Amino acid sequence: MELENGLNLGNNFVINGKELTEFNIANYKCFGLLFGASWCPPSKTFNFILNDFYNHVNKTEKIFEVLYISSDRDEQSFNDFCQIMPWVAISFEEGTVRGQLKRKFDIKYIPRLVIIKPDGTVLRENAVDDVIKGSEAFSDWFSE
Repeated sequence: MELENGLNLGNNFVINGKELTEFNIANYKCFGLLFGASWCPPSKTFNFILNDFYNHVNKTEKIFEVLYISSDRDEQSFNDFCQIMPWVAISFEEGTVRGQLKRKFDIKYIPRLVIIKPDGTVLRENAVDDVIKGSEAFSDWFSE
């Protein structure tokens, strides 16, 4: 899947460990690229916070999606971690795409959450602190 600005998100996605056959990022007001790993304690902690944020923002209508980009070293760890997430993950098989995204957004530490509009416009380079503050951050992303 390639966005208007040329950002390549790959073609293989999973949710809850199962292949996702239909997925269109244009169906959402924005989405977050979540860079993380199962072996990283801050990633695990942030996932719980993001889960609450995600559920609150999507309470009445699904307007926000998360695409998980794993730094896991093996597919089993990736699959186990994805089982506890309600959002979409770029497949472990898409190693080249995951690497390109990490380089594009200069990922030096995890977790990191990049907020993007469906056309590829970046709203926030790192929204981890925004999410920790609460769900009102969602509307703030569009008011600046």
